[in-house]
Amino acid sequence: MQFLLSLTLSAVDADGASDATRLVTDLLSNYSMNVRPVQRWTDPVKVKMDITLHEIVELDNRKQSLTTSIWMRLYWNASNLRWNPDEYGGVDQVSIMADQLWTPDITLFQSLKEDTDDRLNLYTCIVRHTGQVAWLLPRIFNTACLLYLDAFPWDRQTCNLTFASWSHDASKLEITNGTPEVDLSFYVPNAEWKLLHALILTPTVRYPCCPADKFLSIVYTLKLQRKQAYYIVNFVFPVGCISAASILVFVVPAESGEKVSLSVTLLLSSTVFLLVIVDMLPIQSESEPQLGWFCCLVILFLAISTAGSALIVQCYYKGQRGHKMPLWL
Repeated sequence: MQFLLSLTLSAVDADGASDATRLVTDLLSNYSMNVRPVQRWTDPVKVKMDITLHEIVELDNRKQSLTTSIWMRLYWNASNLRWNPDEYGGVDQVSIMADQLWTPDITLFQSLKEDTDDRLNLYTCIVRHTGQVAWLLPRIFNTACLLYLDAFPWDRQTCNLTFASWSHDASKLEITNGTPEVDLSFYVPNAEWKLLHALILTPTVRYPCCPADKFLSIVYTLKLQRKQAYYIVNFVFPVGCISAASILVFVVPAESGEKVSLSVTLLLSSTVFLLVIVDMLPIQSESEPQLGWFCCLVILFLAISTAGSALIVQCYYKGQRGHKMPLWL
């Protein structure tokens, strides 16, 4: 009895699989992936897009680039992908490889890398019997982000991610945001940056090449604040201690022989910290960071202190040899 039941279930599964296979074959028999899926050619394809911000992988100070992990979701209706589930054994949705269907050419305008990810075609599109198509894409984006580092490391940065069709204007493709807010339910906090908020804008753009055509876009604006505890502990506090230690130079007796060496040691230490900061920041920026100016001032004061210490030591030993002090001293 159990054997007969297993055979019956296997036959039902086989019938379901054959119905789905027949459905996909029928859908793609006269289908062209190069033609927009609209009933009338003058109608635009309405694409809804929403994203889940999974992680801010890195915001590179030197390269001025932002790396993010984003889960994209694109939805549109294809009038040429509809069917009656009753004619196909109740199959109401199927999964079809993306390289077999028309897909919107949504492009990230700030991208710094050529999009040659062949894995995009490995993701399937979920097609429902109503013609509704869903394309779900996990992506890693590397984008340009202009940084203003004058307040480093107490700075806040704003980075934009602009998505739009590369070739279709608003009369051919309408892109709108599917949700009013960026989904942060799976967001993984970054060790260096705190996400203050993520906004969604939908501007209309006209380009000099074709001023009569308007292009719709979705702009995701990420507002980030740097977590400064690391920089305070490893840069601000040590440089401040070096600056405070420069006072000890004038306390050390000249006859000890350590007066000048202490000044030089402090000067070299502050220079090392400045070089580390310079290595972290871009070669060209809109403004110099406050921490860099602070290190420069400390180096200047230590240089003056070193010169003063050398002069004091020289005067001390000249006095030991019977030389008279200059009148200006």
